[in-house]
Amino acid sequence: MRTAHGHAGFRHIFEPLFLAVPDLRAEVRRWGATHDGVLIEFVARGTLGRRALAIPLVDRFVLEGGPVRRRDTFANPLAIARPVVPWALAHPRLALRLLTRLITRSPRSA
Repeated sequence: MRTAHGHAGFRHIFEPLFLAVPDLRAEVRRWGATHDGVLIEFVARGTLGRRALAIPLVDRFVLEGGPVRRRDTFANPLAIARPVVPWALAHPRLALRLLTRLITRSPRSA
């Protein structure tokens, strides 16, 4: 996934995702401090088409004494593919738009 900078960068990357899953939300299961940041385990839930979506994820934030220096997201690819592939085949234009946003450079906010 590309790096997002500021609100404009976040919007550039995630706007198609929120169009596809307008009720997307994250439910935190647990979190904990690490020597250089924090781990957050959560479930992304929403509705994709007419199917309920529940994808377990873990975000690792490296803080190093200030703002976020790095963020890594860990997920089981099959948990993502099962609901997304049938939806993408039914909505190829929106799926291509989302994929393009995820892999192309996002604009920097001023």
